[in-house]
Amino acid sequence: MAPLRQHLFAAAYTVALLGGLAALWFRPAASEWPAWVQAVGSIAAIVAAIWIAQWQAARERQKEDELRLRRERAARAVTPLALTQICAWAENTMSSWHEAARRIQAGPFERTFGEGMGEPGVPDPAEVLFSAVPDPAVRDIQAMIEACSQEQAKPYVALLQVLQVQQSRTRGYIADINNPQAIMTDEYCLGQVIETAELYARASELFDHARDDKAESETQVTRQQIRTALYMARAYEAMYPNLARIADRRYGAQAAAPEA
Repeated sequence: MAPLRQHLFAAAYTVALLGGLAALWFRPAASEWPAWVQAVGSIAAIVAAIWIAQWQAARERQKEDELRLRRERAARAVTPLALTQICAWAENTMSSWHEAARRIQAGPFERTFGEGMGEPGVPDPAEVLFSAVPDPAVRDIQAMIEACSQEQAKPYVALLQVLQVQQSRTRGYIADINNPQAIMTDEYCLGQVIETAELYARASELFDHARDDKAESETQVTRQQIRTALYMARAYEAMYPNLARIADRRYGAQAAAPEA
């Protein structure tokens, strides 16, 4: 960015050059010189005002860009930790949904509130606990959204949307499982295992993006990523075929297993 005095010098030089060329072309009489000087001075003032306004606007844009860049760097510095916390929450939540499905399958939901409740060997689905989403992680992701451009913020917005949905569904489980009128099935719980695996996959994909500014407008979740997320949550598809069936139905079948 050139300093102000350079802009003023360029403006004065331009006006002087144009005034000199006009004087040579029109060759005014001596009595007309004051009017010419006044006209050239007026033009110089107008040109200088335009140059100064443009310089000030450019300076403001530069300051805004520098401030946005500093905010984005600060947000990127803490985003990996926030993503780690979200992945950890997703692992725990997948395990909880998986345990809920196992308990409901072992002891049908309707028996939980009837004669089967409290019987030896019949697990109680109401004992399944879901952890809370770490509030600092959510705030850090929101700060990343505000610091990035609209295009770069898209995958983070999608991540928070999926996170909010899963958080509301964990709360819904706690409410439904204690409501004798509600209907809760192991199929629904297994579906939420897959949904939370998608959240894990989205968060995992953003680790590299958080370290630089190479963003994609969307984060595509693949079947392999779902398999890896289930593996990290110790929800092995080989031990629970219904998980594979639900995942294949949504993301397509894939035979490859994740590396240990």
